[in-house]
Amino acid sequence: MWNRITIALLAAMIVPSTARAELVAQPIFSVAEQAIIHRNAALNMLTETDPWLVRRVLDVLAQTDTQQGNARDAIAPARRDAKQERPPEPERNPDLDYLGRSSPEAAHDLFQLIKRAVGTSKKPAAQ
Repeated sequence: MWNRITIALLAAMIVPSTARAELVAQPIFSVAEQAIIHRNAALNMLTETDPWLVRRVLDVLAQTDTQQGNARDAIAPARRDAKQERPPEPERNPDLDYLGRSSPEAAHDLFQLIKRAVGTSKKPAAQ
């Protein structure tokens, strides 16, 4: 019995941390969050490569909605016209575009991570 426990402990110490990271549970998305993911091309793509980044984005969106009182149309026109960072392909990522208009400070770092992740996960175009 002790031999099995010792072997299991040794195996756990030998397994690289990246392999152990794969054992960590994936984030779970609610039905409403899945609708947001499917509405935004970048988030849809990232669910395969970096689901935890998607989780962060959804959490920031939810926090922004709470602070704005869930009134996406209530963004002041001056803020709509202000020069702010845009997500990749804003027309295909309406919720991310909203985040950039409503909370540019919160969106900046996330957009940088999304742009980097989406850029590295795109497949080269066939010629």
